[in-house]
Amino acid sequence: MSACNAESTEEITELKKEKEKLKSNIWLTRKNRICASERLLRSANYVEFINVYYSIVVILFSLLGVSPFLKNRADEISYMSIAGSVALTISIIFANSLKYRQRALDLKKNYIDLQFLLAELSTINIDNGEKLLEMEKKYVSLLDIVENHQPIDFVNVIRQNKISEHPMSGANWTYYVLYNIWHWFWKILLVLLPAIGIIFLLR
Repeated sequence: MSACNAESTEEITELKKEKEKLKSNIWLTRKNRICASERLLRSANYVEFINVYYSIVVILFSLLGVSPFLKNRADEISYMSIAGSVALTISIIFANSLKYRQRALDLKKNYIDLQFLLAELSTINIDNGEKLLEMEKKYVSLLDIVENHQPIDFVNVIRQNKISEHPMSGANWTYYVLYNIWHWFWKILLVLLPAIGIIFLLR
């Protein structure tokens, strides 16, 4: 084999490696963005539920405040009604500032664009270095358009897809379990707090 042919073969091999690496990166980023989008949508739905829930709680406490059966607990009911109103106000401000639903939609558009890029990448010839460089630039530009995913999104991707290059380590499992315990603790606590208050009043 001539030196020219050997050099050409080596170059094609390198381009093939670059293409496979880019394909893997786009695929993994797309999966991470899907998980991040779904996580933000769940957060948006939960915050909206909490807003409705606490609105009902405030109304319920107002009704309890005028109940003849609980006249001796009027002050306590008033305090709980105020606490519920404050919690509702904070929740609404919190939801508006974080813009969960809009961020989820931005990530969705981004991972759809990444899917198009992945499809386009599969059509280019292995020896087309210029086109491959163009694909890499498009990929980098798509990375900068929206926020990055969170560590829990990456852990969920490797847990669900069993990626050989990124196996679930003991540290990943520990992080996954602790994250979900903390996450669900606060979700459940926010739901139970008004119920605990009502039980306290009726005891």
